[in-house]
Amino acid sequence: MKNNSIIRSISLFAAALGLSMSTSQAVNVTKLDTTTMNGGALDWSAAPATTDVGEFTATPTAAHLAAMTLGGTMTLGGLQLDNTMAGPLVIASTGGFYYTNGVNGINMSAANQNLTFNNLLALSTNQTTVNQTWLVGSAQTLTVNGVVSGPGSLTIGDGTPGNSGAVVFGGQANVFTGGLTNNGGTLTFGAAASAGTGTITIQAGGIISTTGPTINNPLNVIGTGSISNNGVSAVNLTLDGNVTGNGTLNLSELGAGSTGDTITFNGSAGQLSGFTGTIKFSDSAPIPSFLRLYTATGSTAATWDLGNGNIVFFNRQGQAMMAGALKGGAGTSVQGARSSGVTSQFNVGYNGINTTYYGTISNGSYSSAATLSVAKYGSGTLTLAGPNAYTLSTTFNGGFLNAGSVEGYVNGGFGVTGPFGTPTTPAGSLLFGGGTLQYSAVNQYDYSPRFSTAGNQPISIDENGQNVIFATALAGTGTSLTNMDTAGGGSLTLTAAETYTGPTVVTSGGHLKLSGSGALTSGTTLSIQPGGTFDVSALSSPYTVAVTVAGTGTGTSSSTAATIVPAPAEFSILTRSPSS
Repeated sequence: MKNNSIIRSISLFAAALGLSMSTSQAVNVTKLDTTTMNGGALDWSAAPATTDVGEFTATPTAAHLAAMTLGGTMTLGGLQLDNTMAGPLVIASTGGFYYTNGVNGINMSAANQNLTFNNLLALSTNQTTVNQTWLVGSAQTLTVNGVVSGPGSLTIGDGTPGNSGAVVFGGQANVFTGGLTNNGGTLTFGAAASAGTGTITIQAGGIISTTGPTINNPLNVIGTGSISNNGVSAVNLTLDGNVTGNGTLNLSELGAGSTGDTITFNGSAGQLSGFTGTIKFSDSAPIPSFLRLYTATGSTAATWDLGNGNIVFFNRQGQAMMAGALKGGAGTSVQGARSSGVTSQFNVGYNGINTTYYGTISNGSYSSAATLSVAKYGSGTLTLAGPNAYTLSTTFNGGFLNAGSVEGYVNGGFGVTGPFGTPTTPAGSLLFGGGTLQYSAVNQYDYSPRFSTAGNQPISIDENGQNVIFATALAGTGTSLTNMDTAGGGSLTLTAAETYTGPTVVTSGGHLKLSGSGALTSGTTLSIQPGGTFDVSALSSPYTVAVTVAGTGTGTSSSTAATIVPAPAEFSILTRSPSS
């Protein structure tokens, strides 16, 4: 540090001569072998300016490093720990302040020892806003037990693996106001107010562990970040602040002990409405752990990935549960209210992506009155591949809801479990509001007895390469039927005389068949799109239809007649010859 002393001396000499040489250039001043950190030259290689960086090298002994104290208020531009230190540095609590206003407030990138700071620490001088960065090498730990204050922001890490070391806040309530960014570091909170009063931003793989019960701050997730309960059994964590961002928030180490843990979103109903990313749960939870919506209703834009562990996603008070998309393994569960005997609704699919859920969807555990219904929204496909047991309705409001699990049976009767639950009153439990029931290779069950007969419903069926039979008449004034086959090779067969009065549409690739007593309602409009097939070849007698082609005229037929409006391309009508 001899050169630094020369620079300082030259600067002072120039000032004495009235020259305009700047003295603001920050330099490193090295710590001498003393136990105090005063501002004079007795403790440093040169008397430090407020912008200088205090550097710890091999000079101080291990004994002095372990018993360092402040002699009063101390202002530096930052601290730097080198890789030659003799032992860990512990700065005792002596009632003074250590102010730091450099962008690298604490730099432990190359440190070979840990730092424990027990004194009060400010992020700025004279309440000027200074945004500060703490860098900790991947093998080291910075522990801060003194209250951190100031109007500036604090960033942990720089997004590189080499500076992903641990920063631990003790049980103090920090009061800095500029926000906390975890940019790839490992950060542990010991109190609800560890992060000060601003927004917490998690990015670049940043990890936040907490041994306290609550994080009060708003949370902004950019890229990928994690929050965990630090692997401590029975530590329930509550997130009170609004959640925003478009990254992936991993919630991990749940249920690490013998008792399942709970993470609660406890903000307003719209606590998560500004979050458009993914909330992902640990795959390793060996026992049931819980995600609870207390007053929050979830997010219509976020993807909720319950992982492959044992996670129960539920609401406390019966409010609606919103999920942009849903994923999860066979050990996961979505449930209704667990703290009140009220009905709940799970609304899913708004963000339009295709997902598969292998877990179960069921009523709440509070009482038999804590029932649950499910509604599918959005343009994507949600495959329900688990044995669901909720007892209220299923509504197809958008996209495709795939019957991806086998319908169970009791003595050949109504299903015990299946993709669309086990409604207490089966009839009328499946409702259509713009979405499609999609069949699968594991399920060709006849759900027509469960269709609602309310009017003006756009019933939409995708046989998806399967051969499906509806034996119960579809009903409803103004209700329509759309038949499609997105996979090809399947068919939908109607064996009852239908009573719905709206249009019947066979889309391209669709194959709508009539068999047995199957017949369309008199006066309904039958529209066959290019590549669609209307098949009456299985009827025991010829089936006559009234045909309108491009508005050129209408034929007459029996009371079961329909009007066929073909699209301007080829379509198929399969009939049985009168002589056959």
